[in-house]
Amino acid sequence: MRINVLQHTPNEGPGTIQEWSQ
Repeated sequence: MRINVLQHTPNEGPGTIQEWSQ
């Protein structure tokens, strides 16, 4: 799942990245 965070860009949605970080 952490790999997905790296692939996701701020353009897709910063909120999503924050959720995965937690």
